[in-house]
Amino acid sequence: MGKAVSALGGAGLIPQQGGSTPMDAFAYPLACQAIPRICAEIGLGCDLSEEVFPASQAEAAGVQVRRERLLAILSGEHGVTPYDLFRESGIGQERLALTERFVPAGSDVLDVACGRGYFTFASALSGSNVMAVDRMGDERRPGWWRTFNSARESLGLARRVSGLRADSASVPLRSDSVPVIACVHAVRDIMSQAERSGTFLEAARLLGPGGTLLVAESTPAADTPPEEVYMAYLRLRTRIGWEADVPSPGELEALVSQSGFNRVRSTLIRFDRDYAPVEFPREAVRDLPPSIREEHGRIERLRQVHGIRPTAVLAVTASEPAE
Repeated sequence: MGKAVSALGGAGLIPQQGGSTPMDAFAYPLACQAIPRICAEIGLGCDLSEEVFPASQAEAAGVQVRRERLLAILSGEHGVTPYDLFRESGIGQERLALTERFVPAGSDVLDVACGRGYFTFASALSGSNVMAVDRMGDERRPGWWRTFNSARESLGLARRVSGLRADSASVPLRSDSVPVIACVHAVRDIMSQAERSGTFLEAARLLGPGGTLLVAESTPAADTPPEEVYMAYLRLRTRIGWEADVPSPGELEALVSQSGFNRVRSTLIRFDRDYAPVEFPREAVRDLPPSIREEHGRIERLRQVHGIRPTAVLAVTASEPAE
């Protein structure tokens, strides 16, 4: 596995054999999803708990130790690279599929509100030069910029990916200068309607003639029990104030149309992948009000019964702004 992509791999996100370097905020969700799949592919026993949110801090610490030990073995003895983690994770597979479907090969991309950069790196791995824009390093995300740069290096994408610390409603780039603008799984991180409107008005200013805007977001409608568990976690994050509500398809389409874009098209995509990017750090849950902790526990019990699966993704694409 590692030989085919060795040019993209390296240290940084994967602790070396016998090491104890902890996974960072970028690699951890990927490793949670990818390690069991990679182990199954190469016939290596995997003693990881399937729990995403273990029942106790001691259990969580034990799972983390086993995960990092397995990752060290995979890296040192089997040549597994950071790219393998990305490609074998549900998060990476979804972002790569969105890129393949909606981003013209080799196009320059502006990834607005990039977060951890999963879509940024998917686009770059597909041949694009990408500028990622985010207000990295705020009080909720200390060290975010350092983590982003570490991922650039570990994936071998430092030449294709650049980062710009800026507000998504005020990006210091020339008007009509960007061929592709993306905002993927980020609308619910833009907390107010005014900020959302400002973000897409700015995208309309930046998008060049013949360019494409891609907005992708989870839909709030759950069709199965695992999807209902996923939405319950998202609603709980909204109650805490970590995210805003997931917009309905109509709200997302209207947001794009009202910002001045024409030829707006919507595509509902159901990815046949089980993964759980919704995370509640153990220490954060411990410090929450009792009612929130109780609700978290109730949802976690449902997850143990039904599993968890993201809802369908709505991809809204639009062309250059109307005259």
